Amino acid sequence: MATNSNFIIKNGLTVGANNVIAANGMWIGANTNLVGATGISGATGPQGATGPTGPSGPTGATGIIAPWINISANTTLVANTQYLANTTSGPFTATLPATPSIGTIEIIQDSSGTWGNNNLTIARNGSLIENQAEDLILNISTSLVYLIYDGNSWQLSSTAGPQGATGPTGPTGATGAGATGATGVAGPIGPGGPAGPSGPTGPTGATGLTGPTGATGATGVTGPSGAVGATGTTVTNNGIIVQGATISSNVTIATGNNAVSIGPITQANNVVVTLGDGSRWVII
Repeated sequence: MATNSNFIIKNGLTVGANNVIAANGMWIGANTNLVGATGISGATGPQGATGPTGPSGPTGATGIIAPWINISANTTLVANTQYLANTTSGPFTATLPATPSIGTIEIIQDSSGTWGNNNLTIARNGSLIENQAEDLILNISTSLVYLIYDGNSWQLSSTAGPQGATGPTGPTGATGAGATGATGVAGPIGPGGPAGPSGPTGPTGATGLTGPTGATGATGVTGPSGAVGATGTTVTNNGIIVQGATISSNVTIATGNNAVSIGPITQANNVVVTLGDGSRWVII
């Protein structure tokens, strides 16, 4: 690159691609100065002062909480208002605003718990309610109702009142058509455990109903004839009483009774005649 043998390129010096060194040692070209290596960066200068703060924007309007208003007779509702509707004295009608804007809300509470008996009617006043051209009948006691206008219709949201009675059970559905699977093979019976101790005897249960009378059994064998009893007293049809002359078996005259015998009369050995208290036995 150098044509002069006395010209020395030091470390860090460069010659541009378009620069040439003449015979007299002078640079010829666009850049007649030697380019040294890039020096180290200088220290960062101090940070400039912070600029002034811009002005604050205007404060937004303060929101308000709509008060609760008691109503108990026909009323035209005001937009974005809360109502305590008391129908104790009888049903009445609350009429929605005529020209609601999107987002308009009405909140209505059954404050008396009587909507179930005395209904509150919400008159639609030209607007739709739940996309229907019909007035709304509120008939569930203790309900809290929200009506919000979506730009086309009033949309209803409500908390439920007390739980109603359970409805009747529906009919049993038809049995499915699937076939019953085959019964699996019974497993082997395990060994029996030792017998536990007997528990205490429980109380005797109430007597059950008497079962029906069974069929009459066959007549049994006739037993031997008994001994002939003593001759009793006989009354004939002509007014004569005939009695035996011997008392051959024990006799008891019950308490309070009287007896009579016609003598002479013989009392057999070991035969006893017993008289109850207050009884008499007369032999004539």
